[in-house]
Parts: sequence; C-alpha cells; structure tokens
Amino acid sequence: DDDDDDEFDEDPSDEPPAQRVSPAEVARVAQLDADVLVIDGRPRYHLPGCVHLLGREHESLPVSEAVELGFTPCGLCEPDSTLLARVRR
Repeated sequence: DDDDDDEFDEDPSDEPPAQRVSPAEVARVAQLDADVLVIDGRPRYHLPGCVHLLGREHESLPVSEAVELGFTPCGLCEPDSTLLARVRR
C-alpha cells in the first residue's frame, strides 16, 4: 500500500458522508483562521453542535491543520460552506 499520505483507508460504517467541495474551496478553507472539531480516528471534521459529535470525545483543531492531516468536511454540518460564508460576509 503506497498510499500512505491518506490516513483514512475506509470510512467507518457510521461515518457521515463527506461534504462535496471543490478543490478551490478546500484550498480556501485551508487558509482560514477558524477551528473545527475532530474525533480521534475519524476522517471528518465538524462544526460545534453537529449531531455526529453527540456522545463522542472530540477535540478542537485549526481547520488548516485538519485539512493538512487529511480530514474531510462532514456532510451533515457542512463546515466548509459555513466557514466560507462567514468569510464572505
């Protein structure tokens, strides 16, 4: 397996789908100064209040770091849309 830059080989079955975002949006989000929430060993990052975080231990990370580490945005809480919308305001 020479694909070792991708930390997450397969999403857990109870993982929400990834939010669909363009490479340009991913690049913009990676430059934002905002924090997102991640669950250790899970591939998505989330906004506070996401139902997927309920009852699960999570930690805060700068979104730039989350993207760099290979996390993808949660399709339930759609953090990228929210974060980019905040910047556009």
